[in-house]
Amino acid sequence: MAFPVSAERRIPITDDYMFSYVMRQPGICASVIECLLPGIHIDHVSFLDEPEVQTQKTIQGALGTHSVRLDVYLDDGTTVFNVEMQTGDRSDLPKRLRFYGSRIDCDQLKTSADYSQLRPTYIIFICTFDPFGLDQYHYSFENCCAEVPGLKLNDGSYKLFFNTTGHKGEVSDELRSLLAYFDGNAEIVAEPDTPLIQKIDTIVDVANRDAEWRRSYMTFEMAQLDAMKLGRAEGRSEGIDLISRLFDALMAAGRMDDFSAAMKDEAVRERLLKEFRLA
Repeated sequence: MAFPVSAERRIPITDDYMFSYVMRQPGICASVIECLLPGIHIDHVSFLDEPEVQTQKTIQGALGTHSVRLDVYLDDGTTVFNVEMQTGDRSDLPKRLRFYGSRIDCDQLKTSADYSQLRPTYIIFICTFDPFGLDQYHYSFENCCAEVPGLKLNDGSYKLFFNTTGHKGEVSDELRSLLAYFDGNAEIVAEPDTPLIQKIDTIVDVANRDAEWRRSYMTFEMAQLDAMKLGRAEGRSEGIDLISRLFDALMAAGRMDDFSAAMKDEAVRERLLKEFRLA
């Protein structure tokens, strides 16, 4: 069922859940990454067996260690891309990129595999603020030698911040428009030669008008809030992360009855945490 949505109630593309939903479309996801990274061409994206495009993907570490939940994870068979939408200006962003990269590498390299099998990884944060205060459209980092200018480590690890409020640097018109759209400039949609933005905005608009989609959005938001409350109430330093991972697993499995029971009953939560091997 569709219904009108006011501008105030419209869930924007910068919302985590909406961004993940839009980027779940293989063609959109590939096009956004190709726009962000000129010279990169993604020619293999499918949803067969283990999908190469995954949203809200959780990578678990060893028991008792921190896991990560990624907004968008794309594996085209040769390169791994992680794209995050970041609306909160936090001082720990560089450390988060470092940690995300390490978890992705561990997830790639299976037991007894050779290090040469590690594929290039691009960790991309789209920020609705300037993370370094220098007004650049984007900031790109890779490991280089401090003593010898121009000597790169060539470890295949790339980290990029895109600034939707930037004005400096050489970028394509398409990327400049895409960043403006992410920054909330709705007029960009009506401009000619913006087919990618128009496709994204259509998906956002249809989702906002779909009652079932909005219910799923509210369920997701409630799950995050409940995970925070339950994690704090149980007094675990890792409680919020653990409960959030459980709720993600239950929602992905379609087990809404267990989801409801787990929110109310600690014994049920403990049983499900063991079932999903989270505890």
